Amino acid sequence: MSTNPEQLGKDLIDLCELATRVEGKGQLNIGKTLRAAADAMIRREAFERGLSTDTEEIISGLRAMGARLKAHQVTHDFAPLMDRAAALFQAGEQSYSKDFPNPYVCRRCGEAAVEQRPDICSTCGAAGETFQEFEPIYWLSEYDPLEVMDHLEATPKQFEHMIAGMSEQTANRKIASGGWSAAEVITHIKDADGVLNQRVKLLLDQDNPSLEFQAVFEWAESRQEALSISDALEAYKKSRKETLQRLTDLPFANWWRRGQHQEFGEVTLLQQASYFAAHELTHVRQLNAMTDG
Repeated sequence: MSTNPEQLGKDLIDLCELATRVEGKGQLNIGKTLRAAADAMIRREAFERGLSTDTEEIISGLRAMGARLKAHQVTHDFAPLMDRAAALFQAGEQSYSKDFPNPYVCRRCGEAAVEQRPDICSTCGAAGETFQEFEPIYWLSEYDPLEVMDHLEATPKQFEHMIAGMSEQTANRKIASGGWSAAEVITHIKDADGVLNQRVKLLLDQDNPSLEFQAVFEWAESRQEALSISDALEAYKKSRKETLQRLTDLPFANWWRRGQHQEFGEVTLLQQASYFAAHELTHVRQLNAMTDG
């Protein structure tokens, strides 16, 4: 049940204030716990509102938020980005790092900066290196090279086991909530590994290559003729075999070869492999829930 907004705001401010005070005494582990509590409260309240995916509501919300942020001096850099984001949604375009660079926020006073990290906080004098950087995705640094190889080798076997003996009629049946069918999940995984395969090759063969955004999420639903689930699985296994061949016995330093991702900015080979490995695990759980049901 939602908290009284006035009380919620007071509790959040008190949590952040207390976190800053204890961190000033060197108690960083206590500080992280307080900040995690504040983050959890914010996310819970947002989740309980229903998280509507209606595009028009999102556009309206972005425009309204831009106006609201203008009233907060500390967030003046963010307000114009809300109008830019609304226009992007209106045009049905993708957001890229060149238009929405990583923001930085002073951990002590909340001073915000877009475009680049300041040398010194203009409000409290904190060193720019202490500012928190907000990145677009939390899967980029999930695993070390051994862990990512373990996951990339294991997931095809997991998918194969889960769909063993599944009929094409069952595989193509949409779930009641309107989500993907099992065949669309496997087709999506196949498409995603094709992107990973291509990017691994680019990162190993070229210095600092450009990595274009790929709307993989849309591909599984947009095909005129859907692949059978068995054909999609075989294509995925073949692609994964090629990916693993490129990564097996890779010199350790090569995991940190870099490229310029159109959506995320600079990324390493390890970050890209980690992203796709972690992404697959979400679909393992998705398919597992479908087959269990």
